[in-house]
Amino acid sequence: MALREFTDARGNRWTVWSTVPARRSGVPIELREGWLTFESGGIRKRLTPMPPNWEDASVARLELYCAAAESLDPSRRSDPRNADL
Repeated sequence: MALREFTDARGNRWTVWSTVPARRSGVPIELREGWLTFESGGIRKRLTPMPPNWEDASVARLELYCAAAESLDPSRRSDPRNADL
């Protein structure tokens, strides 16, 4: 799992990492190959599909990926089965 940190233009510090499900059964088809997870404070977002070579992307590109990512409902994360969703 690759992990990066960056600060966006608004000064928010983000951590981004690749998430790939260990078991694919029960995982929606669009998530089976993995996604990028973005987290800043209490905000968590998911970008799928995972962009190729995202580990080497510029901060500007990471910020674009983050802007395109889907915001996740915090209540879904309280269920351990959804910890990385």
